[in-house]
Amino acid sequence: MAYINIILFSIFSFAKTDLLELTAKQNIQTLRLFYKKNDSNFYQRGKGSLAFSSNYKAFQVLNDDISSQYGVTTFDNSTFLLWKKFDINRVLSPAKDAEIFLYNIKEKKPERIGNGVSPQFHNDGKYFSYYSYTKKVLTVTKLDNRSRSYSIKINSKSPYFSPEVKISSKGRVYFTDQNDKMNMGLLSFDMESRKRELIYKLNEPTVNLSLCSTEDNLYILESSATQKSFTNLYRFSHLERDISKRDFLFQSSVGPAHSLICNVDKERIYMIKGIHGVSGNISELISYKFSDKKAYIHSDLKFVTNAMPIENEIYIPFRKKIYTLKDKEGKFVINKELVEKDE
Repeated sequence: MAYINIILFSIFSFAKTDLLELTAKQNIQTLRLFYKKNDSNFYQRGKGSLAFSSNYKAFQVLNDDISSQYGVTTFDNSTFLLWKKFDINRVLSPAKDAEIFLYNIKEKKPERIGNGVSPQFHNDGKYFSYYSYTKKVLTVTKLDNRSRSYSIKINSKSPYFSPEVKISSKGRVYFTDQNDKMNMGLLSFDMESRKRELIYKLNEPTVNLSLCSTEDNLYILESSATQKSFTNLYRFSHLERDISKRDFLFQSSVGPAHSLICNVDKERIYMIKGIHGVSGNISELISYKFSDKKAYIHSDLKFVTNAMPIENEIYIPFRKKIYTLKDKEGKFVINKELVEKDE
């Protein structure tokens, strides 16, 4: 499950859209994680406090004497990864590690587990990971046996690089890294042998990879936003080691694309992608549908930069609001086939 890492954009005027706006008892801009089914949420309270609210009851989870920003992610609505990042007025560099905590909603005792960014759960909570800018180390830990923790050195020289990370059901860690020429590569780390292996090497520093994983497959989004822009979507079996045996699912001569999202439903895989619009290039949330091998546009905001899956739905934070893709009957509000002319 993704989290709400809210820096909601306030650019120009409010968007005109057919998408439905999410409403909540809390101020939308303070939400950090929410659940429509039981009407509960984590939210930023004041300048330095993270709170949890449910059934009109609220209590403090974390606090700081000075302004801090918080984030939350989970896999089962009971165990959470929380992180606290100092306000930008205190720390000028964006490449600054946050304090990361493990939190159980019943015990109500946040446990600090390290410093880093991009904390996330994998494989229905079997593992969690985070990356440290300071140490340039990716940490992967087994949730129910935290003595089984692995430190994977990241070689990128960029102070702002943060690796994409996914873990297969077979216990193999997939992650991205950069070489000395800033070219990105896809690597794997075997937890049993503790060996790392290069799976796929890119030849241009302008090309990026985005990953998502299901029980059987790793999905790889390869894309660039240069004059020779493109977008390629691959499916790579967890049982394979040879990248040449990947399946090509979707190809486009338009980029960039990023934020690949799996496991919302079994029929589709989602991403944010550049599209040629009437007044120039725009970016929208799209999906690739496996059954008919076609891509569909699901937003009309023209400048989508972030999307978050929560409770098997996808939400788009945009200009101080949050939009949902589906109506009350569970049907897409916007479901237009993506048709691109050959360049």
